[in-house]
Amino acid sequence: MKTKWITNLSILLIIISSCFLSADLANAGLGDPSLQVSAYVTPSEIERGSSGDLKVTVSEVRGDDWAKDVYVRPSITSSNGCTFSPSSKSTSRIGESSSTTFYFTIHVSKDASLGRRKGDISVRYYDTGWMDVGTFGPHYTTGSFSFTVKKGYGSIKVSSNPSGADVYVDGIHRGKTPLSISKIIEGAHSVKLTKFGYEDVSETIYVSVGETTYVSETLSFAIWLLASIFGIIALIIVVVGTFVIRRRKKQAKSTITKAEETTDEEKTKEIKMPEPEEVRERLREIYPEKDAARLANTFRVVQEIRSRYCNTDTTAREINKEFDLLKMYLTEREFLDGIESIQGKINAELREDERLDERHVEEVKNFCEKFTEMWIARFLK
Repeated sequence: MKTKWITNLSILLIIISSCFLSADLANAGLGDPSLQVSAYVTPSEIERGSSGDLKVTVSEVRGDDWAKDVYVRPSITSSNGCTFSPSSKSTSRIGESSSTTFYFTIHVSKDASLGRRKGDISVRYYDTGWMDVGTFGPHYTTGSFSFTVKKGYGSIKVSSNPSGADVYVDGIHRGKTPLSISKIIEGAHSVKLTKFGYEDVSETIYVSVGETTYVSETLSFAIWLLASIFGIIALIIVVVGTFVIRRRKKQAKSTITKAEETTDEEKTKEIKMPEPEEVRERLREIYPEKDAARLANTFRVVQEIRSRYCNTDTTAREINKEFDLLKMYLTEREFLDGIESIQGKINAELREDERLDERHVEEVKNFCEKFTEMWIARFLK
């Protein structure tokens, strides 16, 4: 009886010792996994109003066991308009000497502050004891990442009445109205509309991220062009008559040059100004009414240049406007080439606000004379 009692007591002690031993082994945490974090952002520069991708890789690098219930959460020291989606991610385990990659989206708002951002990755995990008995921890490790917030983009739409106006944004020609331009960096921009025969229009606009800014302008007819057309129409008729008479005289004379025949002063005295009706009838004898009017306009402008702009008070801008007006009435290439040649010379040597010097004045006079001779030879045979 006593022996049986001792035997039972021994078995009980063995069972109790085994339980304590098992608990000690379970609590030992023999695996002790160690995690390492790497992270980077693409693109490294994120525009306001857009997003980027954060890639986080968590690797088990040192332990002899696996990591349990791994929880990953990114954060930014100073968010200022930057958020993550999702805010965190997790996995039930990362095996020994293996890794898991987590992906997050970084959203940057339209009004996020510009500049460099630094962020942290917080990782929490647990490990298990011997024979995967028990759970120990939590343990923590961290990583870091960085990216830059830069200005975003919007768009503009430009229209004008009439259409076909040239559009300049910050001094750069971008096309003709109606016009849509995407990828305009946020902020203030200058917009200028120009069209021949109309006054230029300029304004400053502000482009916001992800939004379209509309520009619509009504162009006003240029006052200087109206004055040129209606203010000197009487002079056109007189000038046309003058050159018709000069042409007739030239045909009756010998082949000596115009410079040898007479001086400018003598020519003024010899020429009789014809009556307006006489000039008109002479043009009608040769050309249809529409062509006669067009040719009369060319004479008007040439004589306007000679009488009003052949002096040192004339600026390059003024003489260019007259040459542009002259080109409006011409379709013949030989005349247009001559105008563009003298315009190119003046524009290459003078700024718009500079005045003609004596050499330029003489060149303009010679151009008027040559133009007149070519015109008579071509249109009043």
